[in-house]
Amino acid sequence: MLFIAALTGLYGLNEWKKLVILISSFTIGHSITLLLSVLEVVQLAPNLVEMLIPVTIMATCYQNIYPLAERPTDHFSPNYFLALGFGFIHGMGFSTQLKMLLGRSEHIAFELLSFNLGIETAQLFIVFIVLLLKWLITKNAGINTKNLNSIISIAVFALALLMLAQRLYFFYNSNE
Repeated sequence: MLFIAALTGLYGLNEWKKLVILISSFTIGHSITLLLSVLEVVQLAPNLVEMLIPVTIMATCYQNIYPLAERPTDHFSPNYFLALGFGFIHGMGFSTQLKMLLGRSEHIAFELLSFNLGIETAQLFIVFIVLLLKWLITKNAGINTKNLNSIISIAVFALALLMLAQRLYFFYNSNE
């Protein structure tokens, strides 16, 4: 959810189509990884994946505050590829839960599709809530959109940094 909030940070209600494409790019990325993981084509150490997830969130927040390039105004954005790539990493995080749900199921394709559609629906709901809250805050609290985007990105960055610190702590303490 933090990653979705970070992705949503730069967009307003009037840019919902671009945001849907961005979120769908992320979903495609983690869907591919989920499929490859369930079929045991791709495997990564769970500890590594759990540490990379907050790093992707922090990188997205950093990109929100200090963009590498101006955000394009047309329909193409390099952020779509970034979301797709980060989706690969997040998909590895989802794979453990999905494997437990599937067990020895014969209907992997249907269940994988259902799982991904559920994830996409939840993500789009989070996008809607974040956009609505941003709109309400900018209209009622007198905070301009750029400052609000920075506040959201800094808050999400801080939470992701805390997640990373916790995971590093547990990783190093579990190996003793």
